[in-house]
Amino acid sequence: MNPSRANETANDATTTMTTNISRRHGYHVHGVVNLSAVIEADSTKLTATDGATDLLNDQAINRALSWIRRHRGDVVIAWGASRHLKQRETQVLQQLRRQNLLCLGHNRDGSPRFPRGITRDVILTPFTR
Repeated sequence: MNPSRANETANDATTTMTTNISRRHGYHVHGVVNLSAVIEADSTKLTATDGATDLLNDQAINRALSWIRRHRGDVVIAWGASRHLKQRETQVLQQLRRQNLLCLGHNRDGSPRFPRGITRDVILTPFTR
């Protein structure tokens, strides 16, 4: 889910925040792959079916995972608590099942916290479900 207008060529406040968090944790390379390829600035317009089957986005996730494995990098997940995309979250977690996952903390429902509104001193923690 991408409740903004950011894309592969244009950043927004969230992608800028994730870049800053990455740098503070000593990472020199940073990439962002969305939970779903749906781009909609108004999150109320996202529905339960958005991203349910998203083959192009799955390919992007798999390309990113391949790069991360080759470079022994880390995977940080941070899609937030989205009641609209629980099915998609389950699918992506299945894709990531062999990875050690980090996050910016957990929401009440156990989902990984979204970067917006995170304090500058956030610590990456293991994602557990």
